[in-house]
Amino acid sequence: MNRFAKEVFALTPACDSIQEAVRIVNVNKADTMFFPKPSKKKVKPLKTAQDFITGGTFWTFDNGLNVIYRQMPTKGTLYYSMVFNCGASDFRDAAPGESAFYADLFRCAPVGSRSGYDFQRLHEACGITMNCNVGLYDMSLFGEASSSDLHLLLRTLLQAMNERGDDPAAYAYAGECSLLSLTEADRDLAELYNALHPDYRYTPYRVREGITPDLARHSGELFEKAFSRCDDAVLVLIGDRPAADVLRHLRHFVYSFRTGKGVKPMRTVAFTTVSGTVRREMVGERGIYMELSAPMTYTADNYFAAGVLEEALTRLLSGYAAKVDVALNPRPSEHIDLRISAKGDVDEDGLLSALRLLAKDDAVYESLADWRTITANRDAAARLYPDYWMKAARTRFTDSKDIATKSGDKIKAVKAEKLKELSQALLYGARAVLTSAPAADSPVE
Repeated sequence: MNRFAKEVFALTPACDSIQEAVRIVNVNKADTMFFPKPSKKKVKPLKTAQDFITGGTFWTFDNGLNVIYRQMPTKGTLYYSMVFNCGASDFRDAAPGESAFYADLFRCAPVGSRSGYDFQRLHEACGITMNCNVGLYDMSLFGEASSSDLHLLLRTLLQAMNERGDDPAAYAYAGECSLLSLTEADRDLAELYNALHPDYRYTPYRVREGITPDLARHSGELFEKAFSRCDDAVLVLIGDRPAADVLRHLRHFVYSFRTGKGVKPMRTVAFTTVSGTVRREMVGERGIYMELSAPMTYTADNYFAAGVLEEALTRLLSGYAAKVDVALNPRPSEHIDLRISAKGDVDEDGLLSALRLLAKDDAVYESLADWRTITANRDAAARLYPDYWMKAARTRFTDSKDIATKSGDKIKAVKAEKLKELSQALLYGARAVLTSAPAADSPVE
């Protein structure tokens, strides 16, 4: 008992009240006894195969549940991601900007007999993290746990999906907190994005108008729709336990995952991009942010070329200390985005100079081999970490795209002509520019 007390008070932060102190001390693994129990029936996989994207083991069960397990060195940590074929676009009548807040409300709902806050405290005290991400066409629950706690992780995940309740007061509080966290920069970036893509209701930027009276109801219905159709989902696990050991635990929980009526049909969302340039100004630290967008087919060649283009622009703009991000997107329509930002006295033409060189000047491609090598080395290093394979599995499941197979060879095969093609498309596509500068000094009387 003395050792227990010492550990509790040594690791527990100062509390504002006796009630809060009792709440922290009472977090105990024993409280998980009310989580879903494993079934005595052991379910055998209907099909076992090698997943050609991750190189892991792919199990399909007779209720439609799909599980991918990749064994790799993780230093005793188990990483997981449950990806559902259900996302923000499942609500056609959602208010513009509303979907950016769905993930915020995941933790608010009570789970079983506990509030959302207490459930979070409980599983985190057990070493299990759980986060939510809601995309346009998919969503995921993801996090990590100790490799030795696979059994408890599955029970926790099922509790979160199957025992959700409703708490209007918690939703209202979360909405108020989200409103307080919004900044002028959030507003300006959202306005810029909306000007670039008018009438698009699923903007990734958080805006005040997204906090609507229907927000809580829509998010709750969306989560229930996803969690009740686990046959239209995939559970990805990455850890250092043998696959046979993982399957031994998994077989007891297969029928606890709720299933629906198979795979949903593909959805489409209207997405338009204006032509020309949109400019906005804001008060703040001096700098500039630009976003360029153009239609571009999502192919393996274009995907890996986008990575090399990002490296090339970063190197060519190193004198500006610019941040560069190039992304090829399959949804809602296939397009390529370039985002460039820099602080200080920098102008639009200066930041576009590198892109113009890549679009027209052959001499600049003397460094192409270096750009490809750096990009390939970065990709090879990323493959050593679970996040890489989680992204590869999600991209394959959601978008039916392979971004992992022979990636190094595909990067080294990128040609100058391909980089010119991407650069020219971006230069002649849509452009949004946000400049910021300090407020003018008040005149001296």
